[in-house]
Amino acid sequence: INAEYMGQKKMEKTGHLRAVTIKLKGESDKIQMRDMLTFTKEELLKMDEIFGKEWLNENPVILDNMELVLNLSKYEIETEDLPFFTYLYNSPLKLEEIISKEASNVQRLNRFQKVALALGIQCAKPHIEKVRDSLYASNKILVLVDLNGTLVCKSEKELAGPRAYDIKLKRNIFYLRPGYKILLKKLLDHPRCLFAFYSSMIQSNIIPIKALLFRDPELKKVENRCCKKIFDRKYNTPDPLGKDEHATVRDLNKVWVDPELKSKFGPENTVLLDSDEGKAKNHLSNLFRVFPYVEDFVMNNTLNNTYYMGAIAEYMLALLNKADDIPDYLMKNPFDPDEDKLKQEDPEFAKIVEEQKLKLPKEIKKEEQKAPAVIKPMEDVKKEKPIEVKKQSDNIMEAMENVSLQHQ
Repeated sequence: INAEYMGQKKMEKTGHLRAVTIKLKGESDKIQMRDMLTFTKEELLKMDEIFGKEWLNENPVILDNMELVLNLSKYEIETEDLPFFTYLYNSPLKLEEIISKEASNVQRLNRFQKVALALGIQCAKPHIEKVRDSLYASNKILVLVDLNGTLVCKSEKELAGPRAYDIKLKRNIFYLRPGYKILLKKLLDHPRCLFAFYSSMIQSNIIPIKALLFRDPELKKVENRCCKKIFDRKYNTPDPLGKDEHATVRDLNKVWVDPELKSKFGPENTVLLDSDEGKAKNHLSNLFRVFPYVEDFVMNNTLNNTYYMGAIAEYMLALLNKADDIPDYLMKNPFDPDEDKLKQEDPEFAKIVEEQKLKLPKEIKKEEQKAPAVIKPMEDVKKEKPIEVKKQSDNIMEAMENVSLQHQ
């Protein structure tokens, strides 16, 4: 800021500093009165450095107030927050009315809360919490959680290693994933979460696994908060490109029209926790991909810590507290667990994640959401001209990438 301090203006009645007059040093040398709320955080802090306390030294009331304004930096107040700053600053006695009217979604309510903290308005807290309860009740998020690979590992045989299996159903054996209790408890405790199981298994197999998951006393207390409906194989669609004739893909459209959900859910308020990106390929913008819990992990006792599932739980709590649009939130806030903690608790799993360079969830570009890639049938791929590798030493990596892309 290349300016000279000229004066300041106080609000009537309160005497609080409302605006400052600065002389801009430039071609015109004109004097400008600017509302404090139009300054950026950087400008306010820079002005404090240039002018020192000289421009704030008229009385303690002004000084205290300016320190509140500089407090905007601490709470990361943004341009979008300034209207709420004005409401709360000028009309503190009408808090409940203002918050109820203006906080129309969770993001706006969070902005109100942030500004109230910056201004030190403690009496705003009960009003904000009251509106938050109402918003959570009327703007729930449907959290669909897969079983195989996400919460359990399914095997056709008993696996070697230190782990004993948890349940056997017909020809299949199931192992519960370490840390699953943390994730389920956090989700079911949140008032905005409508939790439901979503699997390609038939319901007769899902029910005993669900009973096994909720045998823990703490989870048993919150089991009644689950959606009564179990979205089983009927809510999936056959996958003609799958590995066998029984392969299916998720079909959220079948879920959203189910009478149990009363037409309250769609792409904007549904999140799918699934370990199989292929099964969720028609709904990638709603997918939070969980690293799959597979047979090798069971046999080697890998991924036997709770940090990873706990990190997912914390991410989901932030999503439930902040998101108004699920695809937008997932795209802008990729899951990024602490690598050091991963290495500390389970070095083998951390190594696998590092090797695969897996960042969860996968970021989906907006154009990809609108136009999903067309997958070529395998017979078409075979007809295409094979790739010629003239110099193996120079071109092998490029050729491998091309083969991979052609196969996709």
